[in-house]
Amino acid sequence: MGRGGVQLGLALYGETPRMSVELTDYVAIKETLDAVQDLSFKGSSLRTGSALAFAAQALAHQDTQREEAAKVVVLITDGKSSDSVEEGAQILQDGGVTVFAVGIKDADKNELGRIASDPAAEHVLYVEDFQLLPNVAPKLSRRLCFTASEPPRPVKQRVQAEQILGPRELRVSEHSHNSLRLSWVAATGRVTGYSVRVHPSLPPGQPETAHQQQVEVDGDTTTVLVTNLKPSTKYVLTVRASYGGALGEPAATKGKTKLLPVESLLLQNETTDTLQARWSPVRGATGYRLTWTSAEGSIQDVTLGSSYSYYMIQGLEPGVEHTVTINPIFGDIEGPVVTGKATTVASSTVQTLNVSEISINSLLLSWDSVMGATGYRVAWGPTPEFFGKDRPRHLSLSKSVTSHQLRSLAPDTEYVISLSVLFGSGEGPGVTTSARTAPLGSVSNFKVTSHTSTSLSLAWSATAAATKFKLTWSPVAAGKGKQVARTRYLGSRALAHRIDHLVPNTLYRVGVRALFSRTEGPEVTLTHHTAPSGDSNPIPTIQDLRVTDTGVNTLKLAWKSLPGISHYKISWEPSNSDSESSRLLPAEAVSFAIPNLKDSTTYTISVSAVGKGQEGNPTVLTART
Repeated sequence: MGRGGVQLGLALYGETPRMSVELTDYVAIKETLDAVQDLSFKGSSLRTGSALAFAAQALAHQDTQREEAAKVVVLITDGKSSDSVEEGAQILQDGGVTVFAVGIKDADKNELGRIASDPAAEHVLYVEDFQLLPNVAPKLSRRLCFTASEPPRPVKQRVQAEQILGPRELRVSEHSHNSLRLSWVAATGRVTGYSVRVHPSLPPGQPETAHQQQVEVDGDTTTVLVTNLKPSTKYVLTVRASYGGALGEPAATKGKTKLLPVESLLLQNETTDTLQARWSPVRGATGYRLTWTSAEGSIQDVTLGSSYSYYMIQGLEPGVEHTVTINPIFGDIEGPVVTGKATTVASSTVQTLNVSEISINSLLLSWDSVMGATGYRVAWGPTPEFFGKDRPRHLSLSKSVTSHQLRSLAPDTEYVISLSVLFGSGEGPGVTTSARTAPLGSVSNFKVTSHTSTSLSLAWSATAAATKFKLTWSPVAAGKGKQVARTRYLGSRALAHRIDHLVPNTLYRVGVRALFSRTEGPEVTLTHHTAPSGDSNPIPTIQDLRVTDTGVNTLKLAWKSLPGISHYKISWEPSNSDSESSRLLPAEAVSFAIPNLKDSTTYTISVSAVGKGQEGNPTVLTART
């Protein structure tokens, strides 16, 4: 939409048509639809012929003319016109406008055919009830798009003389104490100018006073601001089109000058002894009188110039409600008074600053809110003995925030933290505390979940901020020294792993530690025997393992349920990496969607049953995201 795209206007009509949405009003479809939703219509007799002529005039206006663009009118009516439609329809057709006629309920189908463009079958639509109107919308939309894509229809020269219409739809706006703005719809014909005459509205028979004005404007002007009027006075405003030396028919309306109040008085940025008053400027005001009263009754005021739109009131008592009034001044005349109330802040500092949820690289701050605060400023940095581990930082928060988590901190580092209150551009005193981040963490809940004669299945809990896990294992028993320790690196999401190809009936030492980028956390170890080689393995193998759904970053698996087990273990590993992830699922699970996978990557997936402290043989498949 816009000047280079589609321009959409809307006119309502009954006895008299009026433009409700001008062709140049909006450049976005949402704005247009919102404007249409706000329209209301009062029923009256239908003068469709007059409305068609009105539409032709709107499309021919020089502000909206684009010769390269197709012109389309969609008429929607629910009744028969009380005037002739032929001439208005012909004006549109001759002007190269494609006309669609949409009839509802009591509309005259023959009349619709006389209005619409040829062929009528393509340009007339009809429904029996308003509720059925959406049914024809798709068909109308397709035909409108087809029409808009074609070259514009040729314009025919009309022989008959143009009907001359004078200025109309006069409206008065921008009322002030000494001015009024008059606007109108342009007259038709070769207008060379407009003559606007303004005089006070007097009772019948009373002679006009000398206080009257006449303003001349150009022919392409349809609005004028009339100034130097008397305050609080009713005026008659008359406009006539000029055609060379001749004047057209007059059109008149009435308006009244007003002593306008301040539109909005905003009291904000309260501190213990100040508050800011802010207001919208009043047109024509020569100054403002601002007055404030405390709860104890003391009154103070100040007179400000016309350039002021805000003022900081100072010297107030903390925790006291103040009444503030403002009125514009017009020369020696006082305008209407607007009143507001605000309470100064009882205390300008945070009373309590708490630190909680401390981890190796983050902590949570919380504090009590301060009445009247416009925001808070948090600053933090390492204490002198920890300089070099981190840098000082600060940020500003909105007034509704009373907690904030500090992230990306250095582990095992003492920080000094301060919080101050903001009052507009001012900053109140701060409150300070200190806290120390946790050291690099060790793995917790490290255990063997099941074992066989040749494998140990391990599990552990997540470790905050860990980027990898390092798993090592080696036999402990004498005579096994020839077997060197083995190491495996796992991803940060891996919280379980199965070690295969072990020696039966052998005691193994297994260790795990969390890695934090290039730093290793402390190692946690355990020892466990593999089962004797003669032990039976009653744990059944997974049956009918399959991929049921493939996503960009997920793979969904399904399998048949197995009796007598306690868990299922699922492990997955990309073909181009040694980073394995795994998950334990409850015995009732028969499907699982593996999340957070890389796109366009092949994965090796194994699923095994766990029961009686042992893990069955895995079923393995490969799949690609």
